[in-house]
Amino acid sequence: MAWLEGEDNPALYGLRTLAAGHDLSSWIVAQSGCQEPIMLIRKGNFLKLILVGVLLVCLSARAAALRAPETVAAEFYGWYLQTLDADQDPLSDRYDRLNAYVAKPLVDQLVKRLQEQKAAAGDYFLQSPRIHGAWLRGRVQAVTLRRQARSADVLVTLDGDGDAKHEVVLTMVLDNGTWKIRHVNRAALDAAESSISRAAI
Repeated sequence: MAWLEGEDNPALYGLRTLAAGHDLSSWIVAQSGCQEPIMLIRKGNFLKLILVGVLLVCLSARAAALRAPETVAAEFYGWYLQTLDADQDPLSDRYDRLNAYVAKPLVDQLVKRLQEQKAAAGDYFLQSPRIHGAWLRGRVQAVTLRRQARSADVLVTLDGDGDAKHEVVLTMVLDNGTWKIRHVNRAALDAAESSISRAAI
């Protein structure tokens, strides 16, 4: 028992040395019989580990900040319908906000059509010649159908009452870390509508 309590016990002596504030590394060197100090992590490797850790944190933050295409699509249509319900034109009255959701080539095409005063067959983003009041009050649902590195197809459903349910398919592109709408197509035509009535760009 004396051995357990005395300095002949290496583990106990090491703990007492650490508690007393003495240099434990010198004691470890003495116990191991090595002539050089033991380094569990070399200085160069320690710096590399820190840099890798910082890089992983930055990449995780960027991935968290990149919102999914369906999230952007649902947010856009919620905002778009609210803007229409407030009797505003998203293209002319809320141009800056529209640019946050829509790719520049599509915005430019819509502006050009507006300036040339071409008669539109219907609302481009809704792909319909008329706007149902039920769409303004209903829920917007979005789901990603296909996703690649820089493009995605998203199905958006405007959940109106009964027959007013309406679906469009968006082609979205990754633009500076943000998913934006590049094309909009009608998911399925109503029997009463022909392809001629579809708004297209």
